[in-house]
Formats: sequence, structure tokens, C-alpha cells
Amino acid sequence: MTGKPSERERGILSKRDRQYLLGHKSYDDANERRVRQEIRTRIRESIQDFTLLQTALDHRDQQLIFDPHRDNNPEFSKGLVNLFTFLYRNTQTQNPGFAAMLRRGVRQAERDILGAERDSVSVEVEFSVNRYPVHKTDFEQVETQVRNRDFDEIDEHELRAFLRLYAQSGELDETVPRETAEEIIEEMSVESNDGG
Repeated sequence: MTGKPSERERGILSKRDRQYLLGHKSYDDANERRVRQEIRTRIRESIQDFTLLQTALDHRDQQLIFDPHRDNNPEFSKGLVNLFTFLYRNTQTQNPGFAAMLRRGVRQAERDILGAERDSVSVEVEFSVNRYPVHKTDFEQVETQVRNRDFDEIDEHELRAFLRLYAQSGELDETVPRETAEEIIEEMSVESNDGG
């Protein structure tokens, strides 16, 4: 079922929990502490349930959970992204940490996928996080590279920083049709070639 968080079926959180977290329900101090403790306990217990889900839930049922044609629900995809965000942010001090757990989980999944062939294949999993300070991006150089269509010269982190700055500038109009956007890019290219 899709819809507002407070209207969905019970998951880890009850409807009452969602109303509380969204600020639609309040409690006195003692009850609020109890509700928060219940939420934390259910999350911990739910995480441990994944061992049982992974080993005992029928593979067809697992596939049906992630069937992209089931209800075309963007909130489900958003929930998956936020699951990884939640795990990554909150397992930084765990031992093993997020990267090690991710590698172990992917290796285990690959062994399951490979089945009988798993002993004849070595699986290598890489995960890294690189932080690039936005203030070190030479925005004039990136703008020149965009105008000159030197896209291969722009690093991914430079492009992200440039797009973030552009979006924050208020000049970005998400309602512009693709054809119009292509015309704007073409104009930028012509201006650059004319020396403008």
C-alpha cells in the first residue's frame, strides 16, 4: 500500500509511531521515553530478523518484495536509499564497520546467486567514500569547460559541485522542457565559439 506514512500498513513502525515521529502525536515525558525505547527495540529486533528472512523466506517471496512492477511506488525506492543512509550513518563506530559489513553481505549474496559455481569463482567487492570540498572547485573553469563542451575534462565531483551551486543560485528552472534545455546548451556553445 502506498500513501502518507501515517496511513501505510504496519512495518517496523506502527501507525502511532509514525504519527509521533511526524510530530502529529505527543506524549508526556514518561510515555515519550517509553515510546522511543519501544521504537529502538523494534528496530534492533527487526535488523536481527533479516538473518531469518535471508535464510528462511522463500526466494520467490523475496523477489516479490522487490518486484519493480508491483506498484511503481517511488516511496519504496526512496525507502531503500534511506535504509542505506541510516545504516551507513549509524554503523560508523561499529566493529566491523559499514564497508566491511557491506563487503561480507555482497559476497554472501554472490555465493547464493552462484550456487554450485561459488567454489570456482572469487568475488571481490570494493567500497570507498571520497569527500571533495566544494569550495576547492574552480567554478569559472568548470563553466568554461561546459561552454566549450569539454565534458570529459570535468571530474564528477566538479560537475556535482557546479550543479549544486547552479541549483542554489535560483537560475535553475526544473519546469524547462528538454528541448528548451538543449537550446540553452546550444546557445552557450555558440556564445563560446563566438568569443562571447
